Amino acid sequence: MSEAIMAYRHVAASPEFREMERVRSKARHDEAQAIIMQNAN
Repeated sequence: MSEAIMAYRHVAASPEFREMERVRSKARHDEAQAIIMQNAN
């Protein structure tokens, strides 16, 4: 189990993983903003 945790930490620390997560987070935010704007009109 500790090997799996260490592997996850290694992957999560990679620049590629951080960039993927940043893009996914921005997409979620943009989608939420679009829904809010649609409901406001």
